[in-house]
Amino acid sequence: LTIHGSKNGVVAKKPCTLTNLIIMECNWSGVEAMAPCTLTNLKIMQCRNGVKAMAPCTLTDLEIMQCRTGVKAKASCTLTDINIMQCKKNGVEVYPPSDTHVVLNCTNINVSGCKKSGIHASGYNGGYNPVWGLTISQRTSTIILRGNRTLITGNCLGRYIYMYGLKAPYSKIQIVK
Repeated sequence: LTIHGSKNGVVAKKPCTLTNLIIMECNWSGVEAMAPCTLTNLKIMQCRNGVKAMAPCTLTDLEIMQCRTGVKAKASCTLTDINIMQCKKNGVEVYPPSDTHVVLNCTNINVSGCKKSGIHASGYNGGYNPVWGLTISQRTSTIILRGNRTLITGNCLGRYIYMYGLKAPYSKIQIVK
């Protein structure tokens, strides 16, 4: 099944399993998972976000190409055998909601050719921000990378500052043998 040129390819408001889809040229997300989902054997191209995970998800055997962001996770997820290529921003971006800790377990993930960081684990240690005049809650994330086919290479191709292959302010990235 091919989904082409819609606002969102698939919006999952209830738990679901999606398999064997091609999703192309969506204005927003190829898949926006607002409930726990299992995504298997998907090809997502030229969408704002390849996958936007608002709830815990399992992603297996995905190819994400030329999206603004490959995988944008706001909840803990498992990623296995994922190829993310030529994103306009970050390949994988984790941005936890307030007062939470998000964990991404990645096995055999390949992120290459992205304009910003290959993997960006956002975070904030919390506390009072005098510039904004308010207290910001703590939010942290952990990205665990494993698998002999895991490769984060050839990213940071845009004219951005402070971009890295792996970036984790106030968060952490673990590389497991």
